[in-house]
Amino acid sequence: MTKVKGLAFRSYSATFKRLHGDEAHARMLERLPSELGDALRMGAILTGGWYPVAWLDQLQVAVRTQCNQGVELTRAIAREAVKEDFRSGVHRLVTLATSPEWLIKSSPRIVGFYYDSGRLVVEDAGAGRAMGRYEGFEGFTQDLWVQLIGGSMGVIELAGAKAPVAKVLAGGNAGDGHMTFTIKWS
Repeated sequence: MTKVKGLAFRSYSATFKRLHGDEAHARMLERLPSELGDALRMGAILTGGWYPVAWLDQLQVAVRTQCNQGVELTRAIAREAVKEDFRSGVHRLVTLATSPEWLIKSSPRIVGFYYDSGRLVVEDAGAGRAMGRYEGFEGFTQDLWVQLIGGSMGVIELAGAKAPVAKVLAGGNAGDGHMTFTIKWS
């Protein structure tokens, strides 16, 4: 089963709190299974630690349930969370000094920082377009796939992409270990 870095939990939770407020965040934490909710409340999830990807799915479902919204909320929060991650530290320099297509071509290495298994294969990346496929992401749900796409859109926006639009061509559903996608931007 795929594991994910603690940074993903901390960023997603903090972004939800920033966008929806302290009260909504506290209610969302109450919706989580006790092990995950307690870990988030106590700050026990370390940014560099590895955690079950199922926990990230539980967090995303709790956020959507709290807001009574669909997976588009997952995409929006992931998009903002990744932007926040990349606005700080060394990642900031990467997004300022590159183009969206360069970042897409470099994404296979970035994916490895967040997930302990699986890989991204970039099949095409040029001005205003990219196509790729994720392989070997066991235990992924639709929320987790949507989160990956949202994060990709956020990163390329920081590098100057305008109005990115993503489309899933194959996979990307609950139980799929793969997803093929395109992203277009101006």
